Amino acid sequence: MDWHGLYAFPLFVPRGYKWSSVYDGKEYINKYAAIGSGHDRKMHADLSDGVNEFGLSVQKLTFANASRQYAKTRNEKKIQLAPFEFAFWAMTNFRSVQELIESLPSIEVINDNEALNKYGDADLHYAAADPSGRFVIIEPLSMPMRVIENPLGVVTNAPNFKREVNKLNDYMPLLPEYLNGQLSYNSQHVASKDFSGKKQLPGGYTPSARFIRAAYLKERSDSAADQEEQLVNARNILNSVTVPKMSSRSDTYTVYRSAVALETRTLYYENYSATGLFKLVLNDSLLEQSKEIFFQRRYKQFSNYFFKLIVVLSDNFCLGSLIDKIKMMSTFEEQLDRQKHIRNFSIVAHIDHGKSTLADRILEMTHSVAQRQMKAQILDDMPLERERGITIKMNSVEVHYDAKDGQRYIFHLIDTPGHVDFSYEVSRALAAADGALLVVDATQGVQAQTLANVYLAIDNDLEILPVINKIDLPSADPKGTKAEIEDDIGIDTSDAADVSAKTGLGVADLLEKIVKIIPAPTGDLNAPLQALIFDSKYDSYRGVVLSIRVKEGQIHLGDKIRLMNAGADYEVTELGVFFPDATPRKELIAGDVGYLTASIKDIHIARSGDTVTNADRPAQKALQGYRPMTPMVYAGIYPTDNGKYNELRDALDKLSLNDASLEYEPETSTALGFGFRVGFLGLLHMDVVQERLEREFDLEIVITAPTVTYHVIKTDGSEEDISNPSDIPDASSIKEIREPFVNATIMVPEQYVGTVMELAQAKRGIFDTMDYLDKSRVNVKYKMPLSEIIFDFFDKIKSSTKGYASLDYSLAGFFVSDLKKIDILLNGDKVDALSFISHKDFADNRARVVTGKLKKVIPRQNFEIPIQAAIGSKIIARTNIKAYRKDVTVKIHTGDPDRRAKLLDKQRAGKARMKSIGRVDVPQEAFMAILKNSDDEQYNKGLS
Repeated sequence: MDWHGLYAFPLFVPRGYKWSSVYDGKEYINKYAAIGSGHDRKMHADLSDGVNEFGLSVQKLTFANASRQYAKTRNEKKIQLAPFEFAFWAMTNFRSVQELIESLPSIEVINDNEALNKYGDADLHYAAADPSGRFVIIEPLSMPMRVIENPLGVVTNAPNFKREVNKLNDYMPLLPEYLNGQLSYNSQHVASKDFSGKKQLPGGYTPSARFIRAAYLKERSDSAADQEEQLVNARNILNSVTVPKMSSRSDTYTVYRSAVALETRTLYYENYSATGLFKLVLNDSLLEQSKEIFFQRRYKQFSNYFFKLIVVLSDNFCLGSLIDKIKMMSTFEEQLDRQKHIRNFSIVAHIDHGKSTLADRILEMTHSVAQRQMKAQILDDMPLERERGITIKMNSVEVHYDAKDGQRYIFHLIDTPGHVDFSYEVSRALAAADGALLVVDATQGVQAQTLANVYLAIDNDLEILPVINKIDLPSADPKGTKAEIEDDIGIDTSDAADVSAKTGLGVADLLEKIVKIIPAPTGDLNAPLQALIFDSKYDSYRGVVLSIRVKEGQIHLGDKIRLMNAGADYEVTELGVFFPDATPRKELIAGDVGYLTASIKDIHIARSGDTVTNADRPAQKALQGYRPMTPMVYAGIYPTDNGKYNELRDALDKLSLNDASLEYEPETSTALGFGFRVGFLGLLHMDVVQERLEREFDLEIVITAPTVTYHVIKTDGSEEDISNPSDIPDASSIKEIREPFVNATIMVPEQYVGTVMELAQAKRGIFDTMDYLDKSRVNVKYKMPLSEIIFDFFDKIKSSTKGYASLDYSLAGFFVSDLKKIDILLNGDKVDALSFISHKDFADNRARVVTGKLKKVIPRQNFEIPIQAAIGSKIIARTNIKAYRKDVTVKIHTGDPDRRAKLLDKQRAGKARMKSIGRVDVPQEAFMAILKNSDDEQYNKGLS
């Protein structure tokens, strides 16, 4: 381990760990423990000792620019320090023992006497207690370090005194009156009283300390007092009781019992002779102390430099929760330095312009992923994304970049989808960023979704850095693309980066531009916590995992947090960042993008857009959340087995946690039973949700044909929004029906304008405007019914323009249309799930097309099945599925006509009975036949 990389992260390493010294470059093996700190890399100390009772000593102080090195000779290596200094250091540098646990390679939680007894009579080499009283760390001589959870009392260790947990009230407490004396900058004798072991220990009062290894307390030390009320309000915790001694085996012992008064940052300790209680105040004045400090007369003196290190690291206590735990943070200057080096940005673009490929190159060139682990679309971790070659979910990742200025920068990169159906993912990702990389394909220029996404970034007041991609292709026109960006969007492209995400060309220059152009976050580190939840998912073990952007303040492991909109409080159980895999961290500060878990099991509590704050010091108001998305299409989702209804509901609950744009409500169908009416942003969104339900939750479902929301005005003046065609009331009670129209913008090469206009008019489009963007590209605008555009219009304009056209649309409002509800009857029974809405002019043709398609996909039965389409009571189309026919006359060899007629009549009678009680199974393809009706030539003729 190279201490140059430690920065402000304290280190607690067991014996036997190898590390290299920054002072002499040599490799050392720890005998005891190593500690490192200091963001300037100049304040590192190796505290080590052998397996003996000589106490903890400073073996070597190593500084990058040290003017003096300790322990030049063997005799100087033993500078006696009582272990309580080390215990205090550890406790004031780790916010809790849980943090210390994370630094240990082997951890075993001990929470009862039985677990403790398995150590037998093994000597304890080290013991330290967490100030909260919840944990204790011990290190037996020949065993790994262990952590005791919820300790019960005092552990003793002696040949004639078996190791066991004793009652805490066997020991004299530190009384409150000794904690409120005059503050002092030096060691001061407070009182003369015997403070050592009180009773039931061999050897009387003082010698008994030799056998005490640690005092383990619970509940703020209240139970440690003979009279519990004495310590109810005391702000002190008893750390440890230990007895290191000099090699002469004389009675010159060091401190064996100590306590920390957290509120005043005061050390209270008792010398071996138990002549009194001493205290030492650690405060800011000690930073200016130039003289050497003496702890006791018998102590050897040691440099104030080391003591200064302790003071510096204990200078920032987080007030408000001192009784239960110490929340020692990294120094304010270090956090500010880290914040200045953070860059948060999203990558946005039109579909297939190279966002994910660019993210791959950034990860590869910053060495964030090992070469053997690199693969295309590495951030697209959903199998469905990799199969389809598209990004469905935004993904964040932290990468570290060593810039040319010699500084290391922290990039929080958020890759986003490009398809219009997932625009809500883009909007949420941009709210977590400070800048955006606008990727534009140099061969295609500005496309419809390019404009839509960049306007979202502008609305979020982000710094936009244009990136011209695919410059390695022969047809690339970087100069022309930059001109388009300036003309169509109005963004200065003088700092634009020309790259090839595929080959990596220009990506190194792009990284430097990110450092210079994307601004650092500006949140106040000392303000109350405000963190925006921009995504979430459900983990069956950890509960809800929240993706957050910390806007103000800080959040630490073990903090009590509050979800401001939900009003629920939790305790943080895990913090971290994606690197790109989930990597735990001890804290996140203003500007960080990461995740947290807090054992949230109620998936309805934590929603995207909510604000996380500190429960003990809450923010005054929540952050501005997200505007809920309005679904564009609706479809019914039903389990094929009605017994799986609850499983489908749970699956939708969990999926909606990860897909914030998903809306659903229960509904019933006479044909399909119980299910849900689900709102989607488009057909691709619907298709993805269907596949995720089937793959991730192992469900078999039937999904009905998608519809839009219709606004129905009744003759009695009442109004109703209806998204299910089967819910539309009788025609006699309807005054008018309004359907949603959209403003559709189609960017298309000039040679395909005629084809696109024909397609738009066939879909009931109303021409608006046509503008020439340049000599070869045209922007055509139509007002079109959403019900026509959502089905296959996008696919058709892509195929008819060889993929060069692009489509973007926004809701224009609801307009009156002459619409009719068409019911489908199978075997005379109305199937509500197959009902659909059609414009009156196209109702007949569409009814014939749908019945014809249903005839192809519904399996034949042993009886004839009539398929009918009706408007009200009027049948407007009909076709029949012929029955299977068994030749019942095959065994008649005589040719007797009477015998033949008799058998056929009997067969017809049987089929009639079967038809009256028969059940027709409707496959999934039947519902999708309604969706794909426009593929039929007859329907296209009817439209034109």
